Amino acid sequence: MPGCRTADDQVPGWEIGRELRGDSIARRVWLRRTAGAALGLGGIARGWAAGLAQDDPKAPGGDESGEEFRRAEAKARRVTSRPLRTDQSAHYQAMGDAAQAFIRLTLSDCEQIALDYRNHFRARGFDIELPRRRLTVIVFVDERPFLKFAENAPPGTIGFYSRPSNWLVVFDFRNVPMYPGASGQSNMETVTHEATHQLTFNTGLLDRRDDIPLCIVEGLAMYCERRRLSGRSEPGQVNLRRLDELAHVQRRTNWIGLGELLANDAAWFARGEDRRALGYAESWVLVYHLMTDAARLPQFRDYLRAIRGRKDRSRRLDDARAHFGDLDQLDSELRRMAIRLQQTR
Repeated sequence: MPGCRTADDQVPGWEIGRELRGDSIARRVWLRRTAGAALGLGGIARGWAAGLAQDDPKAPGGDESGEEFRRAEAKARRVTSRPLRTDQSAHYQAMGDAAQAFIRLTLSDCEQIALDYRNHFRARGFDIELPRRRLTVIVFVDERPFLKFAENAPPGTIGFYSRPSNWLVVFDFRNVPMYPGASGQSNMETVTHEATHQLTFNTGLLDRRDDIPLCIVEGLAMYCERRRLSGRSEPGQVNLRRLDELAHVQRRTNWIGLGELLANDAAWFARGEDRRALGYAESWVLVYHLMTDAARLPQFRDYLRAIRGRKDRSRRLDDARAHFGDLDQLDSELRRMAIRLQQTR
């Protein structure tokens, strides 16, 4: 996200946090109130109960989910004195000191995101499955326990996925009065971005243990992040926020070549706000093009399969050239794609 920090080798344990930047980025304004959310849960998030997966021997992935949850709970108890509430849905288990209704709403959103993600990627030939275990979501009442839990989070972080711990962590933005005018669409994108990170690493698309170019990790999250505020939403919508960033930032800094974008995360991520914003925007264009171009899509599927098991960066460019061919040609395609999308928006 704009102003996000992370990659495990830059800010250990982060993948990826979003930070507040004025009224353009902020944690979701939860426009759907408690009653409407509760009525909409049927068939999406079922099995609401105080008990969690580790207490149910029939729950998917009970042992793994249970251990993951216990670690999260132990850490959460160190950062809040409020009672911890628990809940679960078909594919998620949640815990935190937020209101029960907000926890349920967050789980409902995650379930909807997961179903749309699964259907979209399977329809495009990716061999993915929703995990046979519940994924862990931690939901705090406001930013104070959230930031204590996040530890090394950059200032302003409002949501993150921890790749080592496999946790998705958010807080109830309604309880942060200093940001009353946050955009509902922007905040839905925050939740979707972080939930997509968790899904890519738990459905067979990516592996948490592997070396994966940051532009691929982030590009996939941004490819999915634009959603409606409620109901089903097809991933892969044109990301107007990224298009705007691409247009504005290029007035101040030069386009990042695809080879550099793929090979050296720090070269674009850690060299100033403009460079980072441009890197994110280009990463979105890259994945959008690979997912929507009929010739590039099978190459992208093969590429993601090929990098499974990679543990260092030495093969990044070789892998990319082996599946995408001339990277300068692909880079030119991305530039043309960006211009065409700007002209037709």
